[in-house]
Amino acid sequence: MKSKLMFRLMCLSLLLALALPSTVLASENHPTLNHSTQDGGSAVTYGTEVTGEITAEAIEQLWTLEAASADRIGVRVERTGGNLMPQVSILDVNGQELSSSYGPDDTQAVTEIESYVLPLAGSYQIRVYRQYEATGKTTGTYSLNVSLIATAEDNPNNITPVGEVTYDAPVQGNVTPNRWRNVYTLQAAGADVISVNVERTNGNYIPYVEVLDSNGGVLSGGYGYNNDYYDAATIEEVELPGPGQYSVAVSRYDGFNGLTIGGFNLTVTMLGAGDDNPVLTGATPGTVTYDTPLTGELTNSNWYQDWTLALTSADRVTITVNRSSGNLIPRFVVLGGSGQELYTAYEDYSYSQATLEDYSFDVAGTFTVRVFRANEKFGPTTGGYELLVALEGAGEDSETLQGFTGTITKGTPVTGTVTNARWADTWTYEGVSGEVIDITVERTGGTLVPLLEVRDSNGQTITSAYVADTGDKSAITRFTVPGNGEYRIVVVRSSEQTGHTTGDYTLSITDTVAQ
Repeated sequence: MKSKLMFRLMCLSLLLALALPSTVLASENHPTLNHSTQDGGSAVTYGTEVTGEITAEAIEQLWTLEAASADRIGVRVERTGGNLMPQVSILDVNGQELSSSYGPDDTQAVTEIESYVLPLAGSYQIRVYRQYEATGKTTGTYSLNVSLIATAEDNPNNITPVGEVTYDAPVQGNVTPNRWRNVYTLQAAGADVISVNVERTNGNYIPYVEVLDSNGGVLSGGYGYNNDYYDAATIEEVELPGPGQYSVAVSRYDGFNGLTIGGFNLTVTMLGAGDDNPVLTGATPGTVTYDTPLTGELTNSNWYQDWTLALTSADRVTITVNRSSGNLIPRFVVLGGSGQELYTAYEDYSYSQATLEDYSFDVAGTFTVRVFRANEKFGPTTGGYELLVALEGAGEDSETLQGFTGTITKGTPVTGTVTNARWADTWTYEGVSGEVIDITVERTGGTLVPLLEVRDSNGQTITSAYVADTGDKSAITRFTVPGNGEYRIVVVRSSEQTGHTTGDYTLSITDTVAQ
């Protein structure tokens, strides 16, 4: 009985003795074996090669890596001496393995972790060891490189503005693993329409660009595969919601997961200033003078220009805008005293001219002729123009029609001119009661189609005459003067204010020849 008990105790003791070393080993993480790097430390940083050695006594080495964000990294170990068949793994701060290589490559000299995303910012360890670890037989020196593929999306490098971009002023930058997203602030004075272009200047960079609002929300984005070279990204057109600060973010295709790097040029172009942009609203209007050509130029920032038209009477006009340079497609609108639209004139089939013919204003006052390009702030055309506001007929209450042209006497012809500004001439005549006279007006120049009226001293019409079939003269014959006093002989063109003829004339009064 005692012999059996002794035998069992001996077996139990043997089992405990065998189990103890494995228990101790299982409780250990990978120990740091002190081995100096080239700079005498045990730390490794992105892009800086360090060297180490695996020996029969030190079959692994640990290197400390400090990461400022949850970066995407690559790890490469290469044998530099001996017969070392390397392997590598990434450990967290507690020594737990996060990722590892799958043994050496076909050369048995290189092993790597091509891409791994660190869970968060902090300390990590890079463990370099030999294949088969304790049972392995290889030893030798090695080089270790930890490469940064991309800093985390929330890394300050990728979200903090690197500068400011302004319209039509290119800026240069670089996309690197450390900063694969370059943010530029953009200050807009209005609800502008813009385009954004990013072009690669070097490297294998495939660009991507975004326009962001003040909260970081994406308004528009453009990729860099709009041609066979993948070297440019363009946002052809985006309308900003209003004045304020925006951001233009230049990054790469696939962003955090992308691999391309290189230099770039960024250009933000104003395609059309917003209606609320002071560059438009703050411009000083020009002044219209009848029958005087006026010149202007429309650009992307000034896609319309205002001209003030001050009327002292309800005139009739023709307004014409002709392109003088560039590819401008002109239009214009006539605005009332409160800015209301009265009439809009569009381009003709030549796309170079817009015309409003024979437009009659209802009242006198101050109006605006606004010359603008087709499609307004979204339009692609620019260029010079000529504006002409031609007076076709002054309003009946115009000062140019007031007053007398002169005095006419029997037997002495007078001459005059009918114009668009003064389309009726009034001559005074001292009549004698009972006399019988002939009154004749005849065109001597221009296109005038003349008519005649005889009015009393109060301006009331007594009699009138239409134009002859020849279209160049009018006559009142055998008119008996009703009484002594002043009479008004009016020479007026056909259709009066709405007429189109002008020219010189001769007016005469003679005694009627007895039949």
